[in-house]
Amino acid sequence: MRRHLALAMWCALVLLLCALTVPAGSAIGRPARHKRCALPRHARVLASSRLAVVYLAFSSSEAEDAPAVGCWRPTGRRTTIAYQVRSTQPVLESLVGLVRLSGPFVAAQRVSASPGHLGNLGGIDAYDLRSHKLVSCIDAKDTAFLELAVGEGGETAWITTASDFSTTPSAAAAASVHSNDASGPRVLEQGTTGRFSQLRIRHHVLTWQSAGQQRSLTLSPPAHATRNCTST
Repeated sequence: MRRHLALAMWCALVLLLCALTVPAGSAIGRPARHKRCALPRHARVLASSRLAVVYLAFSSSEAEDAPAVGCWRPTGRRTTIAYQVRSTQPVLESLVGLVRLSGPFVAAQRVSASPGHLGNLGGIDAYDLRSHKLVSCIDAKDTAFLELAVGEGGETAWITTASDFSTTPSAAAAASVHSNDASGPRVLEQGTTGRFSQLRIRHHVLTWQSAGQQRSLTLSPPAHATRNCTST
């Protein structure tokens, strides 16, 4: 009996010593995950993936002006990629249009247009959310962006139609497929609205449908850009 009692006391002492050697705040087992990329109270999510999220950071539920922020989930690093500014006057307004994510890269459409119209003086910006760096920047005038894609290397592609500032594009309006990578911006194909669709970039290969036929092109990651955007 005494031996059993002594053994029990010895085991209890060993467990106590082990508990004292565990650092304060730590826990045995799987460590708790850090909460990163928490959204502001009135945020509006524009795009989200397993690795990143892009949102409009409104300061209140009634605020109309807000920065568009991209957050890289592995580190919680945030990058302002655009600003949404709505005007109460019947003049141009700056908005955030299409937004796409691929790995750490985000491509976003800048729109500066008369309210309720497709015509714009905006463009496409691509950022690397890991480094805050602008990867590519395109300005376009009187163009409506119909589709947008970004690759895992920061390559971008888009489908546009010429805009006459009407509320809807004409079925016979000119349309075109564009790309921007290490070779610079290119017009890949031209036609009419409705001819092109299903724009995708996977493993640096751009694909799209042209009148029911699949087209493809291998792209190369672009070098980091400056704020001096290329005009198209």
